Amino acid sequence: MFRMLCNLQCSSLINLSVMSLLELKEKISEQLEAIDLLSEGKPMPKIIQPHLTKIKKYFEQHVEMSEECRRLCDELREAKERPKGPLRS
Repeated sequence: MFRMLCNLQCSSLINLSVMSLLELKEKISEQLEAIDLLSEGKPMPKIIQPHLTKIKKYFEQHVEMSEECRRLCDELREAKERPKGPLRS
């Protein structure tokens, strides 16, 4: 019973974290799009541009890793839910 309660609490926390990450992703995407639009009209100084480019690359990596983690969690959840049968040799 205790273990089931812990699993339920963990999955609730994971869902909250994922939701927060999704909201964060949306906000960062909005800001990066705004930077791109602003830089089209008025080019940014060469000193700032490399930093913004790095931020954009880091964010893209973050999104890829978040999606990979979500996929792995889904696979683990599915494996856990599968019925366990006798082992075959």
